[in-house]
Amino acid sequence: MKEKIKRTGIILKGFTMLIGIAMLLFILTFMGGCSMFDAGKTDEIQKNMTDYLKNTYGKDFVVGKPKISGNEFIGFSNYIADAYPKDEPDLKFGVIWNKNKPDVFQDGYLGSKWSKQGTVEMEKKLKKVYGNDFLLKKYWISYNDRRVKDLDYPEIIKKYADKMEVKIYYFVFIDAKLDKKYEAERAYKILKENLIDLKTMQYSFSVVYVLKEKRSALDKVYSKTKEGDYERGTKALLETGIAKDSTGTYYSKALSEKYPEKYPEIKNADDLMPVVSG
Repeated sequence: MKEKIKRTGIILKGFTMLIGIAMLLFILTFMGGCSMFDAGKTDEIQKNMTDYLKNTYGKDFVVGKPKISGNEFIGFSNYIADAYPKDEPDLKFGVIWNKNKPDVFQDGYLGSKWSKQGTVEMEKKLKKVYGNDFLLKKYWISYNDRRVKDLDYPEIIKKYADKMEVKIYYFVFIDAKLDKKYEAERAYKILKENLIDLKTMQYSFSVVYVLKEKRSALDKVYSKTKEGDYERGTKALLETGIAKDSTGTYYSKALSEKYPEKYPEIKNADDLMPVVSG
């Protein structure tokens, strides 16, 4: 009996090992197959993406090394890559090619292009209000309609703001004393003229106040971190004493109409009064 039990244990142990080996081989084969398949097709994928961008926008682009994203088992996967116009290497955006639908491409070129143009315009407007005591960290619009691809930012923002999302985030450098009413009026001027009056569909508007003596500390934080890191957030900047106060608002037309009390639209400068400092 003991011999039989021992033999059964050996068989079960061996069976378990075989299952483990089989699973390992399956994973290695699957992953290796994908890697070899993608690596072998890299040039083809890049060419197809580059041709698509050239045919769509009439200019030359550089496409980086593609990766695969999605789930092969359910038949949904995409090739994704970073790209930029050959004559504007700093204008980065993503391009997607649907692996299962070879005629389907997506890209973020127009949104990146208009955001870059908008950044230049927004800096001019901020300068009129704040002089040199500001730093625009983000001006971004989410709008990518190829039907109006030949238009530039000034036309886009006037005609289609009611169909887009906009994000504005900037720093204002102040002396030791923060005049809340004055700063609320200045912030509201920017908000009203560039978002509210244009009937922007959805927007995020943020202003952070930093003491002039802390500007080098702010620059240091940004030099040692990347976008999305906690250290760059308003809460962290307030905790470390780099920021003195902040104000801002989030608005969504759809949410405001459905939940007006929870998502109210800013009506005047008093609604933008900084609230942290005394």
